[in-house]
Amino acid sequence: ELKNVIERSVILASGTEIDVDELGICDVHARKVSVSEVPAAAHNSAADMQIRPMSLAECEKKLIKSVLDSVDGNKNKAADVLQIHRTTLYKKIEEYNLLP
Repeated sequence: ELKNVIERSVILASGTEIDVDELGICDVHARKVSVSEVPAAAHNSAADMQIRPMSLAECEKKLIKSVLDSVDGNKNKAADVLQIHRTTLYKKIEEYNLLP
């Protein structure tokens, strides 16, 4: 899902940064969503998230950090959630300086 969202966003981006509307993940606000449907990580970080255009790298970094937080730092689980290979996750963690 992450890969599809990112690829779609890159295609729809009107410039060098991806706008929130171009992410296509805000459709969840178009319908009523019960609190139980929203992951705990979303509740914790919703106030921290600013709705503004951001680069793809910044979006990816925030997503990886959020997933790592939601699985208590378990990299195997995080890689599964993100549907990426564990070694790719390790490279991204190092690239974005997300080391504990």
